[in-house]
Amino acid sequence: MRAPLTPERKCSARSTQAWSTLTGRRLALTAASVPRNYLGQSIEPSAFNANDGFSPNSPIVTRVPGLDTTSALVASGIAQETDIGKSLEPDQPVMVLDAKTGQQLPIWTEVDRSTSDPSKRTVIIHGAKVFPEATRLIVVLRNLKNASGTPLQPTGWFRQVRDGVYPPLAPGAIDKTAARRAEIDGLLTRLQKWGIDRSSVYRTWDFTTASEENLTERALKMRDDAYHQLGDDDMTDLIPTGNSPKVTISDVHHYTTGESPYVYEVVHGTIKVPCYMGNQSLATGKPTSYCASGTRLNLGPDGLPTQAVNAAGTPQFYDADITCMIGRSAPNADQMGSNTRAMIYGHGLLGNSTEVEANKHEPGMINVSMCAADWIGMSFNDVPTVLRLLPDMNKFATLPDRSEQGLVDFMYLGRWMISQDTDPAHPGMNAMADFQPGGGQKLATPGQELFYVGGSQGGIMGGALTAVEPDARRSVLIVPAIGYSTLLYRSQDFNKFLTTFKTGYPNPADQQVVLTLIQTLWDRGEGGGYAHHMTSDPLPNTPAHKVVLVEGFGDHEVANIQTETEARTIHAVTRPDPALLDPGRSPSVVPFWGIPQEPLSSFTTGSGYQGDATFIPIDIGPARGTPGNWAGTNPNPVINQPPIGSTDTELNDGENPHTVASRSAASLGIVFDFLKPTGGVTDTCDAKPCYAGGWTGP
Repeated sequence: MRAPLTPERKCSARSTQAWSTLTGRRLALTAASVPRNYLGQSIEPSAFNANDGFSPNSPIVTRVPGLDTTSALVASGIAQETDIGKSLEPDQPVMVLDAKTGQQLPIWTEVDRSTSDPSKRTVIIHGAKVFPEATRLIVVLRNLKNASGTPLQPTGWFRQVRDGVYPPLAPGAIDKTAARRAEIDGLLTRLQKWGIDRSSVYRTWDFTTASEENLTERALKMRDDAYHQLGDDDMTDLIPTGNSPKVTISDVHHYTTGESPYVYEVVHGTIKVPCYMGNQSLATGKPTSYCASGTRLNLGPDGLPTQAVNAAGTPQFYDADITCMIGRSAPNADQMGSNTRAMIYGHGLLGNSTEVEANKHEPGMINVSMCAADWIGMSFNDVPTVLRLLPDMNKFATLPDRSEQGLVDFMYLGRWMISQDTDPAHPGMNAMADFQPGGGQKLATPGQELFYVGGSQGGIMGGALTAVEPDARRSVLIVPAIGYSTLLYRSQDFNKFLTTFKTGYPNPADQQVVLTLIQTLWDRGEGGGYAHHMTSDPLPNTPAHKVVLVEGFGDHEVANIQTETEARTIHAVTRPDPALLDPGRSPSVVPFWGIPQEPLSSFTTGSGYQGDATFIPIDIGPARGTPGNWAGTNPNPVINQPPIGSTDTELNDGENPHTVASRSAASLGIVFDFLKPTGGVTDTCDAKPCYAGGWTGP
């Protein structure tokens, strides 16, 4: 929560001085300053108040009577989603400024359209990139107008401060607002020095974003401790020193060539992982097993995770489910591949590791080993927990906590895949009986590289994994994004959960504040909290990485605006016009604003583009067709509502490109060209925009 919705909450982002933190601040939310659910239960603020700043990845929410329609935004001249570049113009009515330099940050603004009641609509300001970490920012609203063009004026306390006109105090009364008044007056004075007329300001406030350490230190602490237990303390050398994690195989199925001409076998099992979570379910309030759904991180006196121990003092581990697909040595060959490419696979929303089996039909699986774990916290087994927390966000913290534990699960899985450990007590994949190609060949040779590919939720979570991963330097994130707090209302997938959430928090304004608030915790368990360090600015004791983002243009499940926000944040480049998108296809003034275009020759020369980050959109074409034979999709709506998919009789926004783009020849070509030691991003689309779903261009 960053701004006022009621007089009681005022217009401040609540934090207090804390010299022990890197920002010098710590959140100071109170029960009175956060929403209550349908039972009158306030969100308990202690988990949020452990943070040294607000999420740099969440929206900024406020309420402005009269600024409650898109027409009012237009009348005011406010930069919206389709014209982000306009937000940097010096006369912009809505601005987010670096408090030290006065620099404008790229943003876009919308009015909450999830409700038809203008009196309950909030104004939502989004960063077009993840805001910088550990930075004091100033929000400015000025020269606002309603839909008819009538100027809006502030009222009450803020106007008194702005205009320096205060009602007299009663004899003996104490001015309890003096300190806050001085803060706002200081902001207005600073804005005046930067050329922003004090009398034009409708509202202003400041807040501080969380530091890199605050966002990432928990995951790094777990990673470093888990790898120390294997005997490896150097996360930068890309050498799998020490022991392998221990895997137990429960099931092996050898595919016939009819089942898959490309994959030799699928293997199910578990991997033993240090457990950094307790055994009390926040979701149910009952004891459960260590690391089970609903549990929270086990934090030590320093506020960082420590491995759980039972009553006898025994360190706790848990068995994480895994599924592996081992490619054939050649199409239809009755032999598994050797010296295979090792890939970790991340599944989609609320799925599990078995989703990797969908890749059995891909020719690129030849001589590939691809293994998956569950994205715990947001896996199939977590659905009951998710349903319990939606109407009561006091239970929310389990979701990002378990997601962080899931990062360790995936890293341990990858380490096992490339380990050369032959000790029978904990052999690497290479030394286990179920993974022997025969003829003296090895599945993984010394120096084997590891790669990551994930789609949808696997793309969102994969950004966080990429940033902390010590063994994999290259990732392809397919239909990914960052910022769940913005994604949810724009996704068809959230429709099935929306009723439960709205039952818990029936006031639309409270819903937006809740989503903004929980992002402060969610950052640690999704890519947005790690985006600044995903590629060339690596985290401590972590190698640099290379990343490709693949967008499904018009995606009905993962909003394009948040995929593009991720691309801008990680400094991705893209292919140039006219090979980017068909003319007129995007409603934006500048399609893919802020994502530089790289010459096409970079993608067609040698092994392809070798830069740190690349963004590739894939298009299934405009919505079109006849009943029962619909195709294509409209661009995403420019409001916080999801696209409406086609039905048997109605075209609506068309077909969902989410899976079609993910499984397209263009997307898979990128995956298998890039995820190899000498790989690069190649032009898999013949110097044209990348098409899928039968679309070949206008």
